[in-house]
Formats: sequence, C-alpha cells, structure tokens
Amino acid sequence: MIPTPQCASALVKSFGDHPWVESLEELLDLGIDAAIVTSPDDTHEDITCQLLEAGVGVYLEKPIAITIEGADRVLETAFTHKDPAVRWTQYAPHGRCPNPSPGYS
Repeated sequence: MIPTPQCASALVKSFGDHPWVESLEELLDLGIDAAIVTSPDDTHEDITCQLLEAGVGVYLEKPIAITIEGADRVLETAFTHKDPAVRWTQYAPHGRCPNPSPGYS
C-alpha cells in the first residue's frame, strides 16, 4: 500500500527519505544487510526464513513462529545458512520453548 502524500511527508520528516516497497522481494532487491521483523505473528516464520535464505541478518520480534514446528524451521534455516545473524525477543506459546534438534548450539 502506497502511503497518502500527507503520510509520506510525515514519514520522510520522521525517518528520512527512504525507498517505499510493497513486497519482500522489492526490499531484498535494495540489497539490505539486516531487517527487523515486526509483521503480524502468523507471517514471522515465512518472512524470517526468506530473509535468512537471502543472507540478511534478522532481528525477530516475538513470537518466532506460531507453532513449535515453525520455530524449528526458523532455527534450522538460521543454522543452515552461512553466518546467520538472528536475534529474537522471546518465544513461549503456552509456556513452552522450542526444543531445537541435536546439533544446534
């Protein structure tokens, strides 16, 4: 969604004149080094994995994913790509933490 002219002006005033993108692909085309994922919870897993696969460092707001399997996918993706930089705030659906597969350290 392209912001209204008034909104765009306020964004430029607050954050500087940066490109506006409407997709993850457009964002990756800019050659970013790192990203903060603050999208709706049910999108965290896919967005984070796509960023990691593209070699982008990720800071991920909670939750990592909405399922234990999804969290394991994020961890596996992080550890299978060279020099992953992943940080997250916390993950504890229903009081549980993910149990990564053996070999994760």
